[in-house]
Amino acid sequence: MAWPQISVNGLPLIFDLLVNQSKVEGNSFSFYLTKVPGSNGSALVLGGVNSKYYTGDFKYYPLSMTAYWGITMDDIIFNGTSYKVGNLLGIVDTGTSVIVGPTKVVENMTKGFGAGKQKQVDCSTLPQLPTLDFIIGGDKYSLKGEDYILKVTEFGKDVCIVGIMGLDLPTQLGEAFIIGDAFIKTFYTHFDVENKRVGFARAV
Repeated sequence: MAWPQISVNGLPLIFDLLVNQSKVEGNSFSFYLTKVPGSNGSALVLGGVNSKYYTGDFKYYPLSMTAYWGITMDDIIFNGTSYKVGNLLGIVDTGTSVIVGPTKVVENMTKGFGAGKQKQVDCSTLPQLPTLDFIIGGDKYSLKGEDYILKVTEFGKDVCIVGIMGLDLPTQLGEAFIIGDAFIKTFYTHFDVENKRVGFARAV
């Protein structure tokens, strides 16, 4: 569902084929993700958005690249501290469950959660955790602890994993964060192919 530049072996994109065959009205699609892992109700909407999945209005941002769904971010702030160190790219990606950023940046950002790559917190502390703020086009999109923490069940017990992880993407992308499902389940996301833009609205 990304762009032709990164299609494996240059194969045509499924969504483009549907549009070209007039199987879809409107050259855009959107994703709604439920907040409860394993629950029914998530949806891929082909041909626009469905009003039952969001409240308020969409705000749109032009793509800064057309390989991934990449947009320019003004800042990324965690617990009130800015972690912008250069030109900041946000890659909106439904195929990534968590928020991913440069390893050194994420290490500094999450050091309060302790050592190790996969950090855990006491599930009872989620309401007290700091917010993760994305500043895009002057607008602030905030994730609460319950949004960026992954709650999984291991051996019959709930385990809460910090869903902010480090990964160094190609240097030509600059300071790049992958804005994954932790964000998309909070903000219903409209991928507007025709106008080369992406929009967000508060998910219901």
